[in-house]
Amino acid sequence: MRIENFNSIFGKISSAKVWELKEKIERMKINLGDIEEKFVKGGGKGGQKINKTNNAVVLKYKPLAIVVRCQKDRSLSVNRFLALRELISKIEKVIFENVSVVKSQKKRGIYMEGKTLAEKINQDTKKMSEEFYNRTKRKPFIAIINYFEDSPSSYYMNLKIKKCNTLGIDTRVYMPEDKKDKKGFISLIKSLGNDRNVDAIMVEKPLPDGFDDVEFWDTLNPKKDVDALSSVNMGRLFITRNFLEIEKEYFFVPQTAYAVIKLMKYHNIEISGKKVVVCGRSSIVGKPVAHMLTLLDATVTICHSKTRNLTDYLKSADIIVSAIGKARFIKADMVGEGQVIIDVGTNIDENGKICGDVDFENVKNKTSFITPVPGGVGPVTLACLLNATVKAAQNLL
Repeated sequence: MRIENFNSIFGKISSAKVWELKEKIERMKINLGDIEEKFVKGGGKGGQKINKTNNAVVLKYKPLAIVVRCQKDRSLSVNRFLALRELISKIEKVIFENVSVVKSQKKRGIYMEGKTLAEKINQDTKKMSEEFYNRTKRKPFIAIINYFEDSPSSYYMNLKIKKCNTLGIDTRVYMPEDKKDKKGFISLIKSLGNDRNVDAIMVEKPLPDGFDDVEFWDTLNPKKDVDALSSVNMGRLFITRNFLEIEKEYFFVPQTAYAVIKLMKYHNIEISGKKVVVCGRSSIVGKPVAHMLTLLDATVTICHSKTRNLTDYLKSADIIVSAIGKARFIKADMVGEGQVIIDVGTNIDENGKICGDVDFENVKNKTSFITPVPGGVGPVTLACLLNATVKAAQNLL
């Protein structure tokens, strides 16, 4: 079975479903040569003709000895598709739930997808949102401020809006027209902070020059500041000496940084004692994630645009976290073998496509684990942010 022949061997299956399955196989780096395929002739409508209905398709994934059998009253091509889809789902479940299997697969570059973890968080958020509505007869509300329509963060902002609708959260986007009116910006922040109907405030980056400063940080209501831009929440993070305080959610933390840690924990990445290089020193990702990793007993080095011999630092690391905002900046010759690479970057390439900081296609085969962009840290960040929104609403009651 060859992946390039999918559209022909699966007959009338919709191209969207075929593409989705093909993408999952490629993302999980499953070698179709490891799948053994057999056909068992049925005795129904298909008789002894193997291309007719009622014939069983048996697939075996040899590395894990997983076997599936599909014998529905369908054409052979449909049964082949259903069997393969079931097999891939079982492989995925084993790989991401069994630690020993994950470790044995490291040399193949496991993709640290974030969609499964995000969905688990979203299910919890939806339940919390329903409980909040039953109690108050209104939905949790998040106000989103966005100045630049064409910024990379707008991609995730639009996902936030769509996801809010499915989780029972109300939202409104504020897009001030005057990019120079800082007084109006501060006034808006204060107004939203004092509005009893607003539970959470999210300010998309970047902001106009001169807006992202102490005056803004001090204006944010820390009880509604779900992405921890305020001086209170950020200061609370950096005086924290135990990661348990973060997990108990006594205060809000930068959700992208938190999502990195949650994703690593979900995929059973060992952090304690590891050498970690964080590329990027921003206050919303680089510095917070470096501090969180330190709380988990990693030895962390922060690299940035002025770092000399960056490649030397990268190659010496066990784990790389990249948040520099440069499309495909980290190349294959800049990293070592068997590393864990977490790509936080959200960039637009020359073709208008979303990509990360890492040259994914050329780097992935050198890693033990790597996050895709999109589909890695992004979904978990969004899930954490909306979960924090409902918690903010609960805390304000």
